Amino acid sequence: MNKLYTFAAAAALALLVALPAGAGSARSTAGSQNYTDATGDSADAADISALTVSNDDAGVVTFAFTYANRTPGLTGDDILNIFLDTDRNAQTGDPDLGADYAIAFSASQQAAGLLRWQNNDFGETPQDTFRATVDGRQLQVHRRELGNTAGFNFGALTGRDSTEAFDVITGANGLLTYQLVLAQIRSVAPRYSPAVPRAGRRFSVPGATVRLTSGQNVAPSTIACTARLAGRALRPVGRCAWRIPANARGKRLVVTVTVTYQGMRRTAAPRVFRVR
Repeated sequence: MNKLYTFAAAAALALLVALPAGAGSARSTAGSQNYTDATGDSADAADISALTVSNDDAGVVTFAFTYANRTPGLTGDDILNIFLDTDRNAQTGDPDLGADYAIAFSASQQAAGLLRWQNNDFGETPQDTFRATVDGRQLQVHRRELGNTAGFNFGALTGRDSTEAFDVITGANGLLTYQLVLAQIRSVAPRYSPAVPRAGRRFSVPGATVRLTSGQNVAPSTIACTARLAGRALRPVGRCAWRIPANARGKRLVVTVTVTYQGMRRTAAPRVFRVR
């Protein structure tokens, strides 16, 4: 078992399932949800009083904790675990919660990590976006490292290495739930070079601008194109590039551009040119 995951896993998972009395309440806004938990029930463990889960348009998920009895944040031998059922399927992941991923934080080790359920245990998984503050108040990870999830069920548990004290925040009927709010692709504006295709010359789509519903303009993750000259497919000479035949003057060229961004896909309206 990963060294960061220092709780007895079976006991920690059982506590999350067995303690609906510690259930939190939630109030949500777009891309952000606030959960509260009763205080004074953690003995000498960190006492979770509030948790905000949010995400930005790019898909970075942030967990922000408030601890009633830890003004500077987690310290000493405090530990925090977050369990995430990212496919919302109790039949996958660990057998108690259906958690596919766990986030583990250890104040004594000044370390944190993202773990994945595999081979009947939580173990380290490749991670490029996971971040945690040194006080255990804020942890974040991109959704692509959570199976590209669009929403998940979860619970969080604090404890200590030296005692059996703990605190847990879950929902009234089990796990809490969170749904990501992601900006959608509003439109795609391809760029053409040159602006008008010319017979006997190279014509290409060097890029495109993706307009999101948030108002942000971004570059696409991928771009793919097709071109039809007088109704027949034109063979590309590179990515989104073609050599216009010398005898194509006056013919109709139709170019279609498809982009992806953060797992979303959008095809721009076909652009019709008259070859010069």
